[in-house]
Amino acid sequence: VDCLPGGYADGPADQARFFNPTGLCAAPDGTVYIADAGNHRVRQLRDGRVTTIAGRETPRDELGFEQGGHQDGPVAQALLKCPVDIDRTPTGELLIADLGNHALRRLVGGALATHALSSTQPLSAPTGVLAVGSAIFVADTETPRLRAWQPGGLGPTGNLAGVAPRCPTGLARLPDGALVVVDAEWNAVFAVEPSGKS
Repeated sequence: VDCLPGGYADGPADQARFFNPTGLCAAPDGTVYIADAGNHRVRQLRDGRVTTIAGRETPRDELGFEQGGHQDGPVAQALLKCPVDIDRTPTGELLIADLGNHALRRLVGGALATHALSSTQPLSAPTGVLAVGSAIFVADTETPRLRAWQPGGLGPTGNLAGVAPRCPTGLARLPDGALVVVDAEWNAVFAVEPSGKS
């Protein structure tokens, strides 16, 4: 199977174009949300059609690639720069690991904003995001640390049960509540039980 050429186009799923899509999540109704990193946009696949729900056209560099940007506000004006992962909270809010802006962004109510976690715990290279109830976990690759946030306060950061991450890139949750972390430099996957043991 050959790779499809990168590009940008909304429309029927078999005609839509992406450029370096790197992360996705799904809603209970079957809607799929896609972090389209190369196009600096968040896309939505619903009922067989792809539409853009955040991000817009930006100036291009000398090679012809859009540069993206950082701007909060209504989705029609908001900007992203290399969104690489996305997750959906139980309340329907979308959380976006905005790698190029070194920030966690939130999309809710038709507006894009920088999440409070980015102010309390500055991010270097957020590559993975996971919502677990009201808690949020972020894999910050270059620091390298695992960041956590809960409403009204911070969660744990740093090591997972004594295992110092070297390059955490992705996160998931198992049915028993354990947090799973993939680390590109350890060449390993770590599972941390709800009790905190790895």
